[in-house]
Amino acid sequence: MAFPLPLAPKMIARSDSSDAKYVGFVSGLCLGQESEARSMLAEWITGAAVDETDTVADPSVMVRLIVAGDTLAGVTTQADLNSVDQFLAQVARSVPVTILPGSQDPANFALPQQPLHSALFPESTKVKDLTAETNPARFQVGDCVFLGSTGACVKEVTQYSTSTDVLDALELTAGSRVIAPTAPDTIACYPFPNFDPLVITEDEPAAHVMFSSNHNKAAFRVVDLGEAKLTLLSVSTFVSDPVLLLVNINDPSDIRRISFKASGTFQAEGEDGDTPMDDTS
Repeated sequence: MAFPLPLAPKMIARSDSSDAKYVGFVSGLCLGQESEARSMLAEWITGAAVDETDTVADPSVMVRLIVAGDTLAGVTTQADLNSVDQFLAQVARSVPVTILPGSQDPANFALPQQPLHSALFPESTKVKDLTAETNPARFQVGDCVFLGSTGACVKEVTQYSTSTDVLDALELTAGSRVIAPTAPDTIACYPFPNFDPLVITEDEPAAHVMFSSNHNKAAFRVVDLGEAKLTLLSVSTFVSDPVLLLVNINDPSDIRRISFKASGTFQAEGEDGDTPMDDTS
């Protein structure tokens, strides 16, 4: 079977490295469960635990945080929900936050999942920099276009194809130009009569970054499309692999990783760090 190639995004004008701005990605925060690493994440974002000499781990370069699904996993009581609200409000006061629904969040079952209701976060919604998106989601930060989902679309591909690697499956979805190739067979989706929002068309700007979240490990791949490049991002489940991924919106192939350890320390990896994050291509 022959697939079309992934749509090539428009080139982003390179800016000086000193002006690098990053979008952060986390998923699977599971705020109904205890997590020391999650507390460290909040402290890092708010600047309470920052080494000012570390340019890789400087939170001021992050212009937006994407919380990509399964945020409310494990939430069973009103007290749990209040703690979720407080966490998001705390973070959103330091950096704009976009939250997406996941399979373990209180959202509609069929794709596309609608944004999480503001009634879940009465305190957070008072902060203007907290926004809720659909799943899958397409959004733009600066000149960089992002497209992705919170995990189920890619996990189903790995289950029902020979592509068992997350990035291989994500590249397959990019090449087929379908966000959820197994819908509606293994994933429920709404039967739109006149168009399919899960199909990647040329009517909208092509993505520079495609992401899938709530996976076992954080990884990325840069796909060369000739005149342009496409960055594929696998975002880990934070409670099991506490990693924040940072994507440079002026150069999407520049990926940084902040790993939060249970020992009370965090390790920054990237272009300026001691250990560059592996490109799995």
